[in-house]
Amino acid sequence: MSAPVAIGAVAALAAASQLSRRGSRSVSQAELERLVDLVDEGEIAEARALSAKLGHDRLYLRDADLSDAGLSYSDLRGADLSGASLSHTNFRKANLSGANLSDANLIGATLEDANLSKTNARGASFEWAGMDGANLRGADLSGANLEGADMRRADLTGANLAGANLTDAHLTGADLTDADLTGADLTGANLVGANPDAVYPYRGELNPAKLKGAKLKGADLDGAYALAGLLGLDFGPDRVFIRTPYGHRLQRSRLSGRTTLAFSGE
Repeated sequence: MSAPVAIGAVAALAAASQLSRRGSRSVSQAELERLVDLVDEGEIAEARALSAKLGHDRLYLRDADLSDAGLSYSDLRGADLSGASLSHTNFRKANLSGANLSDANLIGATLEDANLSKTNARGASFEWAGMDGANLRGADLSGANLEGADMRRADLTGANLAGANLTDAHLTGADLTDADLTGADLTGANLVGANPDAVYPYRGELNPAKLKGAKLKGADLDGAYALAGLLGLDFGPDRVFIRTPYGHRLQRSRLSGRTTLAFSGE
């Protein structure tokens, strides 16, 4: 073998090795099914080892079908679940911190008290998912569909919810400190009691310490209870702004498409 050919072969091998380490190696359907079986059986460590052997630093479950699986308390930190089918899967108290859930289907999934901090869930579907008490600190939920999701007591500190669909979502008692809700659709959403001390009792005055950096610019609040717990506002059917002993009430409000709300805390 001539020197140039040998050098070229070595370079090609080095490039292939680098691509493999970056997780670019394709996984066959049979290999993916084996990974799914291991995870479904609770053999997470073994699944991680197989993923590494296949050239992936993360637990590889891209486009996997784990619908209806029981994965409560599972350690799935950093797993690649992008595009996965996870509808009605039980992730109760599972650790999914740093996982890639982009474009995944989590319709009706159980994520109560799960750790989803710093997850990439861009474009994921969480319709009617149970996320009560979930840790979503720093999660990227931009463009995600959270219609009807139960997110009571969820920690959404610093979460990116830009462009998310939060129609009819339950966010009672949720912490939205520093969350970005730019362009989010909050039609019918319930935020009563969100950020419990973001409003001083009975006065409807903002507490900047809790709302600093939170953005609702361009959010659709038509018919929503959004801010009811934060500002003491009730967007009801009468289109009348009145003061009550407990704050303010705004009735028959049609804010969709023409109202901008932005809290900078500055």
